[in-house]
Amino acid sequence: MRTGKQLWTFHAIPQEGDPARETWGKDSAEYVGNMAAWAPLTADEELGYIYIPLTAPTVSYYGGHRPGKNLYSESLVCLMLRPKARLVLQMIHHDLWEYDAATPPILGDITVEGKKIKAVFASNKSGFLYVFNRVNGKPVWPIEERPVPKSTVPGEERGPTQPFPTNPPLTIAKGSAKMT
Repeated sequence: MRTGKQLWTFHAIPQEGDPARETWGKDSAEYVGNMAAWAPLTADEELGYIYIPLTAPTVSYYGGHRPGKNLYSESLVCLMLRPKARLVLQMIHHDLWEYDAATPPILGDITVEGKKIKAVFASNKSGFLYVFNRVNGKPVWPIEERPVPKSTVPGEERGPTQPFPTNPPLTIAKGSAKMT
């Protein structure tokens, strides 16, 4: 029976008691704002899941005031209506580049090595495409944590690694800028 009664609430900036709160250093979750989903949300009615592509927190081009990985920023968050649960698939740790997810996640059924997979495809402004099994949240292909250069900006503590999808392969046209 549908009553319209609120079942639960999700906070894009983690509140006290949420384990993700620990990924926000110096109590920055208290004063950082502007976490939102600029792109439309995508729902899988059959599974009862909603996929939310979240942006970077204020201010995305400097993060010295918000050390840590900053979960749920730059993530594809999957909210499961029943039971109260969520999957968090972070595409950028501690964003400094305005690489937020600017497109809605896309649902599709794919076949990989003869196995059918209900997939969700998520992209962001980095140009990467992240592909997850939309039932269990596991990457369809490995996502590697690769080292990235340290920040040279005073006060900025960039994360030592970023997640890189391994498939589809990244190709760069001859003469174009090198991706690092």
